[in-house]
Amino acid sequence: MDFFASQDRARRSSRLLVWWFILCVIAVVLVIYTALRFVLPFWFSDTFEGAFLQGSWWHGDMAGVVFPAVGGTIILGSIWKLNELAAGGAVVARSLGGRLVPRSSAEPLERRLINVVDEMAIASGLPSPEIWLLEEESGINAFAAGTDPGNAVIGVTTGCLEKLSRDELQGVVAHEFSHILNGDMRLNQRLTGWIFGLLMISLIGRFLLECMRDSRSSRSSGKKGDPRALIAMVGGILWLVGSAGVFCSRLLQAAVSREREYLADAAAVQFTRNPAGLAGALKKIGGMDESAAIHAPAVMEVRHLFFAGTATGLADVFLRTHPPLERRIRALEPHWDGKMERTTASREKPTPRRRKPGNLVMEPVFINDPGNSSNLHVEVGDAILGSLHGKGLRLQTKEDAKYLVLALLLGQNADTRAFHRTPGLHEEDILAGARTWADRLQACPAVERMALMDLSLPFLRRMTRPEARHFIDLTVEIMRADGRISVFEFMLQKVIERQVAISVGLRRASIVRYRGIADVREQVTELLGVFASIMGGNRSWGDHVKAEFRQHLGRDLPEQQMISGFDPPSLSLVLQELDALPQLAKVQMLRLCGLVVMRDGRLGEQESELLRATAEAVGAPVPPFARIV
Repeated sequence: MDFFASQDRARRSSRLLVWWFILCVIAVVLVIYTALRFVLPFWFSDTFEGAFLQGSWWHGDMAGVVFPAVGGTIILGSIWKLNELAAGGAVVARSLGGRLVPRSSAEPLERRLINVVDEMAIASGLPSPEIWLLEEESGINAFAAGTDPGNAVIGVTTGCLEKLSRDELQGVVAHEFSHILNGDMRLNQRLTGWIFGLLMISLIGRFLLECMRDSRSSRSSGKKGDPRALIAMVGGILWLVGSAGVFCSRLLQAAVSREREYLADAAAVQFTRNPAGLAGALKKIGGMDESAAIHAPAVMEVRHLFFAGTATGLADVFLRTHPPLERRIRALEPHWDGKMERTTASREKPTPRRRKPGNLVMEPVFINDPGNSSNLHVEVGDAILGSLHGKGLRLQTKEDAKYLVLALLLGQNADTRAFHRTPGLHEEDILAGARTWADRLQACPAVERMALMDLSLPFLRRMTRPEARHFIDLTVEIMRADGRISVFEFMLQKVIERQVAISVGLRRASIVRYRGIADVREQVTELLGVFASIMGGNRSWGDHVKAEFRQHLGRDLPEQQMISGFDPPSLSLVLQELDALPQLAKVQMLRLCGLVVMRDGRLGEQESELLRATAEAVGAPVPPFARIV
């Protein structure tokens, strides 16, 4: 299944949700205006009595107050929430009462979860996200949240750790990774902000009722025109009518979630190649009463983020945010007998993973068919992670992650004078740590070094802003120490810029400004020229490259004289523009780049590094170019 194309269709259909949200806002405003229009005259008959007795619905002065007040409250509430969520998925995890799982955790079930997440990150080409545990939730559920892969988090409940086998946990984690890969997170975060805005009216009404309930005057006085009774009445209207906003928000959640859950299930099976694992998790949810329920108060705003429906009861039957469990299981196992699985809360003792023997070889399978994720499975990630652990290469602390990145740079540049030109850092400790890691990395092939870099990102994201700024400055100084920037250094710079700077808040994730790669044909042509230039003097683009270029951009690819060399500053400006493309267009663009470097039938280190740099700069995934033999 081409889930990038499915995501693009979902993105186009999601534009309708913007109009649905606008209609919801208009409906709530009109209902509140109508209710107030025909109730307020009982308190202010001298002002509105004439119009009321004449049956006139429209009153300009009143509309001039109610419309901006109610509509502005919803819009401002949404903007405020969206601004809060821009900090990343950790905001959602904290609101649900989550705890950050330390990467150095020795608890067996947490260790198993970390390994599963890391395997999936390596296999999918995404940075390993932060992991949050909802300790107070005994049901089986999980979620992914964030505005960009650089600030994404994956959260799981305690029930996931205690009640699921490793294969079942892997299926659930793969499902959440597919939401990150498909770009669902950004839409989900936007939807969370809209829902909060719609809930604002009901919350304000409840607040007014609570205030008046605690006031003796409001209980003892119900006279016409009494201001406290008026406040209580207005609060009641806002609370009742605001319930319509709650209903609208549930409709929006249901409209967004259902189709995307089927898509995420299918992608998870392609990742793991094990439909029984995901199906088993769904069966366990169906075999227990309220086994997916989340009890945190903030769940109403984010129920669409979860792996399974978070509520039970009659309302959830009609306003489901997720497809019925039976249909999801049947899609995974067509011959399912219809029986759910009963389970207990007893802890399962984690057992070591049996890895298939074999060696990793570089093979650019992904570039041949980037629209098909059938090769994005966890066997490669599992094998790479097992090899690293077998060599004792395990990151434990934030300092380890810093030393690793600097060791990768020192492998490219032996000039260490740059350390002494960066203030606020302990040069001797850093230099010693970097050299230790450089020695340990000598026996690692390129695919393992890249995997270690990915695994270092969760640690680097824990830096404070000043600490991150100093660290980024240090890496830049080292890169510039010899007066040139290699392709590897450029790639590492793009990784740090996106995955660290966005996560700690030094920069915001980009917004989509273009519809497709035809809108940025000049930048795409220049990028292809850079890839062609690092391959040497071959002047033939190749028929496949020309055909796909014509298909996506509607014109022929310029001749080879248009090709430019590798110039990091110019290339950075090109990639900055390409970052404003939608996800599907980025994948199409990476495929074109891959076809250029693949025309000689092999993938060199420089070419894979430039592909990775391009993918990191635009926020698109590139799995490891490896397979097991």
